[in-house]
Amino acid sequence: MRILGAFFGLILAFSLQGQEATVGVSEKRPLSHADYDRWESLKSYGMDGMGDLAYAIVAPQEGDGYLAVYQLASGEEMARIPRVSRAEWLPNTGMLLIKQDPAEAELRRLKLKKTKKDDLPASQAYLLYFEPGAATGIARTDSLGAITRWGIQGGYEENEIVMDELILERPAKDKEKPHADFLTVWMDYEDLVNEETGGASWKFYPPVVDTLMAFDRVLDWGFPKEEQTLYATWYVITEHKDSKLAELHWDRPEIAETAVEFSNVAFAFNGIIYQKKDRKDQAYPSLWYRDVHPERRTPMLIAEYNSPGMPPGYGPYAGGRTHTYLANSATGEADYSYPFQITQTVKAPEWNDSTTLPEERAKLDVWTYHDAQIQPLQAKRKRDLENPTLWMAWSPNEGLRTLTTPAYPEANLPSHSSGGLAVRYSQEAYESQY
Repeated sequence: MRILGAFFGLILAFSLQGQEATVGVSEKRPLSHADYDRWESLKSYGMDGMGDLAYAIVAPQEGDGYLAVYQLASGEEMARIPRVSRAEWLPNTGMLLIKQDPAEAELRRLKLKKTKKDDLPASQAYLLYFEPGAATGIARTDSLGAITRWGIQGGYEENEIVMDELILERPAKDKEKPHADFLTVWMDYEDLVNEETGGASWKFYPPVVDTLMAFDRVLDWGFPKEEQTLYATWYVITEHKDSKLAELHWDRPEIAETAVEFSNVAFAFNGIIYQKKDRKDQAYPSLWYRDVHPERRTPMLIAEYNSPGMPPGYGPYAGGRTHTYLANSATGEADYSYPFQITQTVKAPEWNDSTTLPEERAKLDVWTYHDAQIQPLQAKRKRDLENPTLWMAWSPNEGLRTLTTPAYPEANLPSHSSGGLAVRYSQEAYESQY
């Protein structure tokens, strides 16, 4: 509770900084857009699982924001990273995954020049590691970008907090200048006196800020938050022309490229479920399971169009919903099947609204319109124009099995991770019995 109190106290103190700055102003004047643009807001914040560190993403009304990392015990700011739009602590570690965006002014300048989308600077993802304590440098690993300089700036006085700047750099793309970002870090030190010689020196206690991995043109990332027994820790999707899936593990910093072209990646049991298309003209993707155990790295095909165990004429649904279920902590085996949606591509029927009154016809396209007579028509129109979908389940032990049928096609995923799938056995449009 003391840690949580310190954390929320830190957030409250930050939110009051802008208000304290206005105290003592002797002359009043009308507010302008320049004032609004300078106002900062707290976009998001989070505390690591060990209760040692917290971050806050600060965003102005206009321009670039920043991410600040704090030590909860002291309340001191230990790092500041510019232009961060998203951050997330990896569970039970001191590692912070951040997404850093290009400078807003630079993007605006290039867009006004009608620069092509592929030539615009893109967001990047970095995995940073913070650990207070004695450290003499920064370990570097192979990555697309890494911290490339460690130095100390400024003079030293008693009880002074030394500020340093670290560079996050990535290789230059075609038609693009090399890009560097600065990460500001504060660190403590103590005076040392050699008992034999009497010489004075300093011992520095900087946080270890290690860029373990960096990714260019990042789209998204994810990792299981509730289930910590999964081998799969997290994944990052990078946007290249051939679209690679980068799978990483915090106990083994490595990248395993799983699919050439993929979509709808999700966690299941001790592995990753992903979809891919070998050709862009394919109507259906294929569904694959990749066990993250080091001895079982070869992906396994779960289902594809008209594959054994699938209903005739059906294939995996690219836009289908997914769900992560628990694995047995003792055996590591899946306790529950992995549910997924399949679809049958059919030509949408022509909608016959000749029996609909003219004043009601326009309301059919207004999906937020609340009318007891219109809503059933909207629901029927939506069902007729959509491709039919069914639910199936798969597990390494049981294989494929059908969950829903064309007579009872609807199902609902639970919001928890304890397993199960609720199937609706009713065709009434507004029946809520499961």
